Amino acid sequence: MAETVRAVEDHGADLAAMIRQLGDWQHNGTWNALTEMVSLVSALRDSATPHLAERLGHLAVGLGQMAGEAGPGVAETVRAVEDHGADLAAMIRQLGAWQQDGTWDALMQLVTLAKGLQDSLTPHLVERLVSFAGDAVSDLRAALDSGLLDLGIRATHALSDVTETVRNDTSRVT
Repeated sequence: MAETVRAVEDHGADLAAMIRQLGDWQHNGTWNALTEMVSLVSALRDSATPHLAERLGHLAVGLGQMAGEAGPGVAETVRAVEDHGADLAAMIRQLGAWQQDGTWDALMQLVTLAKGLQDSLTPHLVERLVSFAGDAVSDLRAALDSGLLDLGIRATHALSDVTETVRNDTSRVT
């Protein structure tokens, strides 16, 4: 007990400043925002996989660096987070559900595929794809104009009808 009293005596000014700060936070809503943030972090901690927690940690570090560089705009950002806290919480819950049901992995695979496509699209490849599409349209137009496509469609229908007839025929050839 004596140690506690000595610590209070030694750090009385610091404790008074901290209490004033807590009072200011209570008055301006910062305390409620911090409470909500702690609840959110606790929910994330309880539901996050190690991989998701690592990624969120990297995101937090990046946001912290960005906030340090942003300077005066940080207060507006914090207010925006406070104003849209419910939306952010719903979004994080949705991300957690996607992590649980595998949707997140599917999205990451889709993003990886799109990134790979983007990285592989050279001007030469784009030129070849455009040329291929033009040739395909031209060939389709020629097939339509010549009647070859109609002939192919009629032949396919006839073959389908014959196949169905044979399948339904109960007589056997011996």
